[in-house]
Amino acid sequence: MRERLLALSILVIALAGCGAAQPPPPPGVELRGNRIVLADRILFEHDSDRILEESHSILDRVVTLLGDHDEIVRVQVQGHASTDGQARRNDQLATQRAAAAAAYLREHGVTQEVTSQGYGPTYPLCREDTPECHEQNRRVEFFVDLR
Repeated sequence: MRERLLALSILVIALAGCGAAQPPPPPGVELRGNRIVLADRILFEHDSDRILEESHSILDRVVTLLGDHDEIVRVQVQGHASTDGQARRNDQLATQRAAAAAAYLREHGVTQEVTSQGYGPTYPLCREDTPECHEQNRRVEFFVDLR
């Protein structure tokens, strides 16, 4: 009986200290400083701002992460494009894709302010003129403002 009370007391003390801890991030999505880092890219239909269904789960994990972090007050969704193709279309597509991802967040319950901005090919991750590099530069990124 005494051993059970001791074990129960230890459990109560351990649980009492857990209240302030943040829940673990959803798999594949992590808050690092002022950005949300994704393990996978958000994918869109070719030459379109329509988000592919296979990327909905990634965005759902972003929604969950944002719901778990009250200290996040604003989210900026940034769209980036490659230099492959016409510059004007790349700028337009980057803006539209950022807006589509931002709309997804809002439609799925994100309560923080969500803005979007397209940067076209202005901030490339890779500067080589290869298909792999162009693909890497086509991306959506998430930045946050904290309290």
